[in-house]
Amino acid sequence: MLEIVGIIAIGLGSASVLFAGFKIFRRTPPKYLIPLISGGGMVLFSLFNDYDWGPRAISGFPEGVIVAEEIETSTGLRPWSYIFPVVEQLVIFDKDKVRRHAKKTNLVMIESVLMSRYLKAQEQFHLIDCVDGKRLDLVAGIEMDDDGLPINGEWRKLEPSDPMLVHGCAASVK
Repeated sequence: MLEIVGIIAIGLGSASVLFAGFKIFRRTPPKYLIPLISGGGMVLFSLFNDYDWGPRAISGFPEGVIVAEEIETSTGLRPWSYIFPVVEQLVIFDKDKVRRHAKKTNLVMIESVLMSRYLKAQEQFHLIDCVDGKRLDLVAGIEMDDDGLPINGEWRKLEPSDPMLVHGCAASVK
């Protein structure tokens, strides 16, 4: 909602400044110029807002919060986004809240948060095997044995540079 208000304010503000400039110099603006400048300002502000959301969100995180993934999107409604994708979602976790398994110390549990630009944040838990470099998403249907180890589920191999593997396993876990 505030984004729409900001876009409208930019349109009105840029048109007002241009109109005031013409009034100061006692000139009449061409009929096309004020709508053109107003619309151009609104489009530029909208583009700025699209591309600045990710970095602005990341800069507001407290120390210890790690960005595990920046999810970029491209759409036909924004054809330029096929060349310069827009960050629409962030997967983050707090390295101070990583927990190590009591019996199997090569396993850590990470609580991640999927932040979306226009949607409510969603939490998810992951089990990371620090030795084998793989991850299990703890979703509905995952069964655990008496020791708290998963019986079923699909482990995904992680890249050695994956932030969940690097920062999750290196965190001073409790």
